[in-house]
Amino acid sequence: MKKQLPAWVVLGLVAVVSAICLAGVYGFTKDSIAQQAEIIAEENRRSLMPDTDFMTLELPEGSAAKHLYARTRGGETVGYIVVLDVPGFAGPVEITVGTDLTGEIVGVMVGGDGFNETPGLGAKARDAAFTDQFTGLAAPIVLGEHVDAITAATITSASVVRGVNTGIGAIADFAGFTIAANKPETAEPDGLDPFTAVASEHGFKGPVAARITVNGAGQIAELIFGDDEFVETKGYGTMILEAGFSEQFLGKTLPIEPQDIDMISGATITSEAAVRAVNAAYYKLQIGDGDEGGVQDTDEPDTLVQRTANASEHGFKGPVAAYITVNSDGQIVNLTFGDDDFAETRGYGTMILEPDFAEQFIGKIPPIELRDIDMISGATITSEAAVHAVNAAYAKLP
Repeated sequence: MKKQLPAWVVLGLVAVVSAICLAGVYGFTKDSIAQQAEIIAEENRRSLMPDTDFMTLELPEGSAAKHLYARTRGGETVGYIVVLDVPGFAGPVEITVGTDLTGEIVGVMVGGDGFNETPGLGAKARDAAFTDQFTGLAAPIVLGEHVDAITAATITSASVVRGVNTGIGAIADFAGFTIAANKPETAEPDGLDPFTAVASEHGFKGPVAARITVNGAGQIAELIFGDDEFVETKGYGTMILEAGFSEQFLGKTLPIEPQDIDMISGATITSEAAVRAVNAAYYKLQIGDGDEGGVQDTDEPDTLVQRTANASEHGFKGPVAAYITVNSDGQIVNLTFGDDDFAETRGYGTMILEPDFAEQFIGKIPPIELRDIDMISGATITSEAAVHAVNAAYAKLP
């Protein structure tokens, strides 16, 4: 009788053989893959800059760019082309920028293998209608002043502008031309000083702080999110710290409406907290709690002064927290449910975290009756706890 090898030995041998085969296939094809990628990159460069040849240049250590080329014609350098990646709204965005010898843009291309911006919105960054706006410009380029943002895709638009400016900076470091000092996003009227204030609102996991500087025209001139207590989810809530998110606010007149800002996909609670924090900081200026210039005169009504409180009530499986903001008339203007202890049933109780549920409360004056809110089917206990938490938070307000 023949002895049979144990099954685990057979499986181990199969795994080893498979790994060797895969390694062999990779070793055989990797050069071909690299060559194909270079052919595609060459085609992209030539479609952007026809009738020129390209000579690879060595980038300095630490450069933000991936590739830098001299554009040549008849053996003479006529310009440069740079390739780099920047974070967009949904992933990396590859930017290719071509310039003449002085840094004037002759073409911009947007895309890359990892391009995953929203179809019909951020994906329009690849269209000529957007990229052609850069032709003839020189850095620094300002979104909204030199280049129009794509409607409902400000984050992607800002990312491309930032990438173009960074790319030209990399070219300037090599070519030796000078980039003019960056112009403020919003010019401040003569004789009017900026006003600065800081405020914090509860996000998904903790406080979301906003430090704003407002010019004399009531426009946001500078904005920084986050402080030492910032603990939002990495890869989602942390995206509000990216320049592409905060740049949406620059130049806008306060207060900001949530619908005026592109929320970060998968981080709506954090995004909304960021908007509330910006407005809360502005309201501090209205009541004289700002820095660098004191209280700004304003014609805005007293309803801009808002109050915030939070409370928690027991739901079906655990605490249901509510964070409310009300105006001076007592109306709810912002509302967020849930905190780190939230443990309601997925697909049922978790639906109170959706904007549609919270939006039922906006504009209402607590205390709110249960009959005034559409309870979530299959999650009545959680829904009722949410209403009770809103009322309890309102009762805490001074």
